[in-house]
Amino acid sequence: MESIIVDEGTLKVNPNEKSATYQLISLKFDLVGWFKRSPQFSDEEVIKESDYDWSFVPGYYRDEENLAEWLRLQQQDWEKTRICNNPGVYIVENSDWNIGPDKERFSLKHFLIVGELSYIEIMAKSCIWESRGNLSR
Repeated sequence: MESIIVDEGTLKVNPNEKSATYQLISLKFDLVGWFKRSPQFSDEEVIKESDYDWSFVPGYYRDEENLAEWLRLQQQDWEKTRICNNPGVYIVENSDWNIGPDKERFSLKHFLIVGELSYIEIMAKSCIWESRGNLSR
């Protein structure tokens, strides 16, 4: 069964602040069952991206896309909505990590946070996104 990455569209910047390039985001997890931090998979990939189905992530670049057009559309969407298309935080469905009796017992979700040089996986009941304010240079 292939793992599927989904995006619930809940990460938004402060709509009243149009000049901020970055937001300080706080993630709060409820009922954490498991937690794992891993180093990057290879020199080119933080995680082994081929292990996941990325078709549900709207901002994910696919090899068959025209890069210049994809970049133009990403910039256009950002300027219009101020919502990050691909924030690097995902929910993994059909996860190998979320099988067995604990899945039904605790109803935990598999969260994946992809950074620059490592990634974090968290099994938790839920996650709340909260902006702690705008970041300036």
